[in-house]
Amino acid sequence: MRLLTASFVAELRTAHSIVAGLPALMVLRTGTAARERVEPVLALVLAETAQPGGVSSAVLRRAAEVLFIQTLREALLDARPATGWLAAASDPRLVNTLTAMHEQPDRRWTLNELARLAHLSRTAFFERFQACLGQTPADYLLWWRLQLAAQRLRDTDDSVASIALAVGYGNASAFARAFKRLLGRSPNEFRTAREGSMPSAVRSL
Repeated sequence: MRLLTASFVAELRTAHSIVAGLPALMVLRTGTAARERVEPVLALVLAETAQPGGVSSAVLRRAAEVLFIQTLREALLDARPATGWLAAASDPRLVNTLTAMHEQPDRRWTLNELARLAHLSRTAFFERFQACLGQTPADYLLWWRLQLAAQRLRDTDDSVASIALAVGYGNASAFARAFKRLLGRSPNEFRTAREGSMPSAVRSL
């Protein structure tokens, strides 16, 4: 018997929202379509670990990422969650709006624009989004922008002004106020403490 284990460390707080919607255990039984989809990745892992020259950590990292993506896929196909981030990501009406906000966080998205992407009326989109994610579209976009900003403050030496602009704020003052209101620290205070643990005010929604 072979036992394969893998773990992931993700600083971005969106990760907790994804994991929270996953089942505690998934079993992919031999002969099922789900098992057949992951077999090539498992075969690659076994072949890599058998290499006489040693294991390539880069190959194993990529294989683990593919396995995680497949796990998400199977969870969505199997569980069909009714609420939460996974539910929104699997909703054909909402996934386009989530993708758009994630790819263009600096854009001044309007409710009309997002509703059009979802092919819904303003009211229907607003109610569907809030019922699924527990937030209004505006609150979710604000949360997402500040998660990206926190990541850049932690991982780069970019100026606060340039980070504010990158996530959709016209000036650093407005960005700093929003950042402190949600995360409990100013951007500079957050950056100073970046070598420590994330502040408790950073919460997954």
